[in-house]
Amino acid sequence: MARQTSVDTYANKATAGMRSSNGNYFIDTKVNGSVKKDTVTVTAANLATTATVNGTGYTYDSKTVTVTAANLATTATVNGTGYTVNVGAATLSKAEIAALLIIAINAGETLAVASLGGTETVIVKSVVGTITVVGTTNCSVAQTSQSTTVIATGLVVILNAQESSITATSDAAIITIVSDTVGTTYTLAATTNCTTAVVNANAAAIAFGLFVSSDANDEDMAMLPSVAADITSRRALGISEYTQTREQSDEGWKINADINYVRRGTVWAVAEEAILISDTVYIRHTANGTGKTVIGSVRTDDDSSTAAALAGCSVLQYDSTTGLVELDVNLPA
Repeated sequence: MARQTSVDTYANKATAGMRSSNGNYFIDTKVNGSVKKDTVTVTAANLATTATVNGTGYTYDSKTVTVTAANLATTATVNGTGYTVNVGAATLSKAEIAALLIIAINAGETLAVASLGGTETVIVKSVVGTITVVGTTNCSVAQTSQSTTVIATGLVVILNAQESSITATSDAAIITIVSDTVGTTYTLAATTNCTTAVVNANAAAIAFGLFVSSDANDEDMAMLPSVAADITSRRALGISEYTQTREQSDEGWKINADINYVRRGTVWAVAEEAILISDTVYIRHTANGTGKTVIGSVRTDDDSSTAAALAGCSVLQYDSTTGLVELDVNLPA
């Protein structure tokens, strides 16, 4: 007879995350990292891109000043100030005039830096905010042709120079922003030409008996799943184990504690609904309304794509008194 309702006295003593019977176990450990992490994805190339962090907008903007005449006074206006190279009777090429223009701009501008691009172009890009560049005497101005990757790299430099509570890194056009201090939070908004998404925001203890996966950006960090791939890919770790031999809190594994998880063996896990031994094990990765908010808990279907099937895992019994399910876990080593 299938065991899917209340079970015997033994089961009613079960605790979430408790190993339940004798057998072979594979238990591993990763850290419950608590730093907040978000991503900024640059969505448009060749355009000024702004990401707002802690209420301040940080803009990467780049313009090209092309010198159009040699041996003549050349003026480029940056942020309302005209920078002029007047060569007089000297014989200078357009490239030489451009080099002198760079020196003048860098000496006078705190919000922009200039560098040489090509043979006669000056690239002016923002450091902390937006810039205005106007072509005036013997020069023209255009938006610098930059890829989303170059723009992302520029934004990273700006953020790291100005924000003391975060560290920003770039992977292609995706910027990962991480809080520098344990427990420190920040606000991040997508503004011009960028979108944002949470990567991992473990900010509390990870409860016993919940499924955990490894962080896509740091394989030594355990986290509650946030997307289906955290459950269906090799990032799947196992069920957080209950133990009294390691650092923990009453609620589970403390922030930044090294947590144990059962990758192979039998263990009691948190279930959000009754489950039969014939059911496929699904793990919740996204909240979906009342009674469906415990990330990492077990259920019987994908609940409109807010849960994903966990391969190598089967149901042994369900205890309706505790709301726990005994699982036989056999994930790849």
